[in-house]
Amino acid sequence: MSFIKPMFLLFIYFLISFTLLYSTYKHYNIDLFAWDTPHYLAVSQSITNNSVSSPWNLRILTPFIVQNITSKFVPFYNPDITSDPYISIETKNNIFFFIVTNYLFLLLTALALFYYLRKKLNLTMHTAS
Repeated sequence: MSFIKPMFLLFIYFLISFTLLYSTYKHYNIDLFAWDTPHYLAVSQSITNNSVSSPWNLRILTPFIVQNITSKFVPFYNPDITSDPYISIETKNNIFFFIVTNYLFLLLTALALFYYLRKKLNLTMHTAS
């Protein structure tokens, strides 16, 4: 399988679903998710944070990726969001990187599902010769 087809599909999925990423971040209201957001933010600050209660202290994959990958390679986008009056810039930064990380997982899941269903249903993609 060539590298071009999966990258093209990821690009198409990105174009179709980018509004999901943007609107989730732009209209994020921390008051609506006050029961879990502080826990995830605490875990993202330190994976070994012992003060975080269960089950959030066991959910470390996304906070680990946010802390070590996404926040280092993705530039921070800082528009006004719904929660601005209530949160610090550091919290806003972390929320942005959590949303980007979840969005990237969504794109990869869409790509994997496409190839799984294509194989399961025995579909072929016709290419021009």
